[in-house]
Amino acid sequence: MSSVGRESLPLKPFSIQIEIAEIALVRKRIPPSGQIMYRKTKLQKLHLLYAKLNTCLVPGGTFFFTVALLERKRSLLTEHVDDLRLVFSAARKHRPFIIDAIVILPDHLHCIWTLPPGYSDFSTRWHDIKFRFAAKIPHGERRSIRRQNKGERGIWQRRFWEHVIRDGQDLSRHIDYIHYNPVKHGHVDRVTDWPYSSFHRYVRLGVLPQNWAAGEEVRQMDVE
Repeated sequence: MSSVGRESLPLKPFSIQIEIAEIALVRKRIPPSGQIMYRKTKLQKLHLLYAKLNTCLVPGGTFFFTVALLERKRSLLTEHVDDLRLVFSAARKHRPFIIDAIVILPDHLHCIWTLPPGYSDFSTRWHDIKFRFAAKIPHGERRSIRRQNKGERGIWQRRFWEHVIRDGQDLSRHIDYIHYNPVKHGHVDRVTDWPYSSFHRYVRLGVLPQNWAAGEEVRQMDVE
């Protein structure tokens, strides 16, 4: 069976049904004066849950990500960029995905993935990448008591930012944002001068010119 076949398909959102049932059950035990506030709080949680499901459960979707180091002053990603490349390669062999665009900066990275048809689990893929990369970094980083108790490394932030790409225009804007990012953060003056970027692949393919520069709309974007 292929590596794609080993991955489980997305589950139905049973948790929403549980939350709704809980609201009905607990209402019986709360005085009428407290029911309005309770229902309002639970509905807010449900809205967040629906939003999360709508974001994550897009089989075969295309996603923009921002993933950052825990200590933003460190430069581990560029100092160990060859290790990071190997990690991505190994992760893609285990659970395939297409990298449509990527930029590696010292303390964070941005990328756009397209998942295989029928699959929507990008979180497991990121967990795999983070784990593999952390294993290549010598120990000695600062760790919170909570991370120490859980046996976790202090390399990556636990969470990451994701955005579902809606259409071709949205895809184009986020690709441009990725390629412009080293200039935005002051690492280089020209996009072409940053080596750790898919921009150079786009130039080789004839998609972008060597002297490409971002427009004002992309310069104003902020999805850090």
